[in-house]
Amino acid sequence: MTAHHDFQQRSDVFMEWLRKQEGVTISPKIALVDLRSQGRGRAVGREADPAHAVAKEDISDDETLFEIPRWLIMDAKSSDLGKYISLGSLEPWQQTVLVMIYESGKGKESRWHRYWQVLPKRIDNVLVNWSDQELKELQGSAVLSKIGKEEANETLKKSLLPLVMENADLFGIHARSFKSPHAEQYLLELAHNMAGVMMAYAFDVDEDLFMLPDGSHDDLQVEEDDADDGSGGDNEDDEEVSVLKGMVPLADMLNASGAKNNASINYGERELIMASNKPIRAGDEIFNTYGDLPRSDLLRRYGYINDDYVPYDVVEILTSKIIDTVKSKFKLSEKEMTFRTQEDRLGVQRKLERLLHASDAAQEGYEAGLFDDAYDIAKDPSSCGSFPLPLIFTIWLLVADEKDTKAFKASPSSGPRLNLKVASVLREVLMDRQKEYATSIDQDRQLLEQPDLPIRQRLAIEVRLGEKEILHEALKYLRRMDDKLPVGHENWEDSSPSMTYLSGKSVTIDSSITNKQENRAKKRKLK
Repeated sequence: MTAHHDFQQRSDVFMEWLRKQEGVTISPKIALVDLRSQGRGRAVGREADPAHAVAKEDISDDETLFEIPRWLIMDAKSSDLGKYISLGSLEPWQQTVLVMIYESGKGKESRWHRYWQVLPKRIDNVLVNWSDQELKELQGSAVLSKIGKEEANETLKKSLLPLVMENADLFGIHARSFKSPHAEQYLLELAHNMAGVMMAYAFDVDEDLFMLPDGSHDDLQVEEDDADDGSGGDNEDDEEVSVLKGMVPLADMLNASGAKNNASINYGERELIMASNKPIRAGDEIFNTYGDLPRSDLLRRYGYINDDYVPYDVVEILTSKIIDTVKSKFKLSEKEMTFRTQEDRLGVQRKLERLLHASDAAQEGYEAGLFDDAYDIAKDPSSCGSFPLPLIFTIWLLVADEKDTKAFKASPSSGPRLNLKVASVLREVLMDRQKEYATSIDQDRQLLEQPDLPIRQRLAIEVRLGEKEILHEALKYLRRMDDKLPVGHENWEDSSPSMTYLSGKSVTIDSSITNKQENRAKKRKLK
């Protein structure tokens, strides 16, 4: 039996099992097929050509593709592990990882045995599985600070290791290893593999939706954890802590695409529903979406990148670097910098925060504020650097002198602009940021022309090149704004609607504005 045939047979058995589960409905217009011959794994797709999630017949907008009942989602509420071990002290991702270890250990006794047969055992290319040498290819990218393998190891040893060693017999085929002298090593490897699969496949699931097949609520309670979730916030929205990570059979097998997304998942009263969000023609692939993820996060979480996500690439700028630049550039003392960064400087910061909250950016859910730890510079659709409004406000507040702050307090309409003073700081910060990468744009492009480039090196180069291109475009416009203006225009401010402090979530340098400035400079030169 070929690997392809075996893979497809297990997929067919899984679908047959799934269709028989109470509460499951699956449209006859879709099928699950093997697409590994195209390097794309398994997904819902047309039967004749192993592509990916593809409609067998035309599908109309808002047509249900399948429904999965809440009780069939693998997580801490639907597994019976909570009857034997208290899970309340664990974070949601830890709960799901432990449940996955438990259910995989039960073998055929697990409710999800057939589901396990089609799940990968490991997501190879997620960054947590890369060697230190391979990770060096991502030098300069902020994604390296988000991997957290050592922190995760400490967390797993502290939270899960005692539980599996004290209750080893609960974990079936893993029991012997959890009783051995190598229990720690075994758990870490197994937990990282499970966490990789969970990160790539799991959905956020509201635990309040939990119901048993007969429609009754389960009496198993997963306590909410009031501890800091690591987001840096003050947990104002406590309900977010109770959201579980759940493995949803079939839903997690759709591929994702930002540009080609044609299906989305919704919550029913007792089920999760995958439905089309636009018409899908027969033979077209069915795509879910991960949202507006940059490719660096796509690689970190899912182990691959997709050109559909190029528009969402970002470069992270640390606020500490901005402060250091302002201090050096304007030769400010420690005392002056302390004053300029202190909370509610002369009431100005509070006023700026109110403007941010009132802006279009806040209405669109852009939650960054003044003096956040870092800011993302995005890839603007017009190929121009796009700068978050809070970043501009923060720099303005750092460089503003007493005259500026008094004017702003008297008249908020005289508030922050991307003037030359702010732009000069931003330019230096971005130039320093460029130097953090070990290669240039041209060098990366030449490397990508090599046909035999190792896959992980290629992935890393694509990610870092995208980030460097964002920096290049942003700097190009900042230089035009700074270098092409006549001497004596240091206080120039762009007063166009797109640059005002209530313009929206981004302040973008408009090329037409700099062109006008250049034309005026040329006319003066001719005179």
